[in-house]
Amino acid sequence: MYSMSGFSIFFVGSLGAVIIGITAAQATGGKAIRHCAAWVIGALLAAGLARLPKSWPAMFFVLPALVCLLGSLFSADIEGVHRWISLGPLRFNSAQLTLPLALVALPVLVLRWRASWGIVPVLSLLLAMQPDASQAAGLAVAVGLMVIVLELSWTERLLIAMLPVVGAAIALGRPDPLLPVADVEGIVGLAFGITPVLGLAGVGLLAAAAGAPLALVRSKDLAVRAGAVGLFGYLAVVTLAPMAGAFPVPLMGMGVSSIVGSWMGLGLLCRNYAASSL
Repeated sequence: MYSMSGFSIFFVGSLGAVIIGITAAQATGGKAIRHCAAWVIGALLAAGLARLPKSWPAMFFVLPALVCLLGSLFSADIEGVHRWISLGPLRFNSAQLTLPLALVALPVLVLRWRASWGIVPVLSLLLAMQPDASQAAGLAVAVGLMVIVLELSWTERLLIAMLPVVGAAIALGRPDPLLPVADVEGIVGLAFGITPVLGLAGVGLLAAAAGAPLALVRSKDLAVRAGAVGLFGYLAVVTLAPMAGAFPVPLMGMGVSSIVGSWMGLGLLCRNYAASSL
């Protein structure tokens, strides 16, 4: 029940945000077809992930974040910034594409192998090196919420949560030479420019999409609850970040990575929830 509820909330919230983003970006020539295709592909991937057997190891879903974030450091830069990986003619933000999936899988992994918490500072360091401040902050908040839910001592919680906070502080302190793009970082302003009703609707739909994982937080499985609050914390931070600076707006902004990545994270969360209910 709650699995379908979370899926449905994200379905409506993300689809509405994408449509409003496309509407607002028309004046700038935003790539509407690519944006729509990303939503459809993301939804199909999420549906596939939700039906995967429980036997698939959690590390399988964490590795892409490590590989893609590391690979982005060796990819072509833009003004000295390394945040992207290229697949043929397409370029993806490595963190937006892979972090949601990793955050949902991480609690499952650490409950089986406590030493896998070491993945967190590695991810944080890679984000600081790119740099990608909003994604680093999203990781820090997600991990902070996870350690509150998981059965850890307060000393363990402090040590685990402190390292990504340091990484986020480093990322925020590094200069970002990239100028904001109207249909990416400024898409909410464009929507308000058309009509305040459109802008407010976009903000409401983004909030609904970010809050969708909380529909699965009632699971009896500790790892599922931690994954749900972690994904919520990450989505909440990256959604709110554009209010504090020139950061990409997820879902509404003209970029495919956040759409596909968020969908995949939710799909895996639904799979974990369903598996824990058997």
